[in-house]
Parts: sequence; C-alpha cells; structure tokens
Amino acid sequence: MDLNLMDGEHRSALDVAKASKATDAMQWIVEYNAKRTILSFLKRNHYRAMKIRRRQKLDRAAALIQKIIRAYATRKIYNGVLLRRLEDSQRFLPIWGKFLDSY
Repeated sequence: MDLNLMDGEHRSALDVAKASKATDAMQWIVEYNAKRTILSFLKRNHYRAMKIRRRQKLDRAAALIQKIIRAYATRKIYNGVLLRRLEDSQRFLPIWGKFLDSY
C-alpha cells in the first residue's frame, strides 16, 4: 500500500489518521515518510558522488593517454635534433669537462 494514495474524498493515509486521531498511526506515517525522504536524499547524493569520482577517473585516464601520445609525437618530430645535441654534448664533455670542473 502506498501511503500517498488518495481515497474517494481526496485524503491521504496521514489525513485519515489525523481525522481519526490515531496518534500512533500518525507518528508511524510521519516517521516512515521522513525515513524515505532521508534515504532518497542520501542515495541520490551517494550516486552523484560516485558519478563525479568516475568522471574524474576518466578525465585522469584521458589526460595520461594524451600525455603519452604528445610525448611520443614530440620525440618523433625532434628525434634527429635531439640525437645531434646528445652527440655534441658527449663530444664537448671530454674536451671541456676538465676546464669546467676547475672553474
């Protein structure tokens, strides 16, 4: 039975309990509705928080993939220049390294 259903006179179960002065029934109905409201609120916020965490995880994964692809593309584009600079530095260090260390 749904407590929000209306009878022929458009009264809910709570209205009927108030009209008949059934205090225990009124208290139970009020507490039951309050529990349902709180549960609905908590459930909705829990699922919203889970959705936010899932979205953040996907964003981090996408950023990581983009970072890896960007690094690969940069190395591919500048590979020749980087190798020449590495060779130059390896030739430079034996010749000028002693001078730099003493300075």
